[in-house]
Order: sequence, then C-alpha cells, then structure tokens
Amino acid sequence: MWTLCDYILALTVYPLLEEWVFRGGMQSYLTQRNKASTLTTRYGFTIANIATSFSFSIAHCMTRGISTACFVFFPSLVLGWCRDRGLSMRGCVIVHILANMIYFLGDYYMRTHTLFF
Repeated sequence: MWTLCDYILALTVYPLLEEWVFRGGMQSYLTQRNKASTLTTRYGFTIANIATSFSFSIAHCMTRGISTACFVFFPSLVLGWCRDRGLSMRGCVIVHILANMIYFLGDYYMRTHTLFF
C-alpha cells in the first residue's frame, strides 16, 4: 500500500530523477556514442531507446517487482520515442508525472470499484 509520502515522491522526485538518469543520461549517451543505437526498428524505436527502456524496467523490477517492470516498459518506450524526436527533458518529466497520475487514478478506481455486478 502506498503512503502519502510515496505518492508525493512518485509525482515529483522520482520522475525527475528517472528521466534525468535514463532519458537524459543513458539514452543520450547511447545515441551520441554509438552509431548503431540510432538504428530504428520497424516501429520507429531506436536501439538506444529499447536498451534504455529495458534498463528502466529492470530498475523497477528491483524496487517494485516484475509486474511493475512489465507495466513500465511500454510507457518508457513512448517517452524515449518522444525524446528521440526532440521533446525536452522538461517535457519528458511532465509526461512521466502525468503517466504516474494516470496509474494512481486507475489503481484507486480498481481498488474502490468491483468489476462484477
């Protein structure tokens, strides 16, 4: 169960740190240092983005478990795709905060409503 402190951190500090480390650090480094990392898949994702998203998921697996790791992989790909197309770090942090807010709202809804009539 999440505490108020967890919510505050997940909507402020964590998105800022995670985007700075993964998008601003790792993905930028891989893109600048390795020409192969700029290769794109059929769906427009760079190898640097895929490697960064995989690392992002592993970090979440270590702190929140495998289900969270699986859950964050696709949003991480989308954020990396946006970053590859010129979205600023500030923009990535804002999108990350919005994604966390959507997750919390969905989690709250699922905990307070039954799926069966």
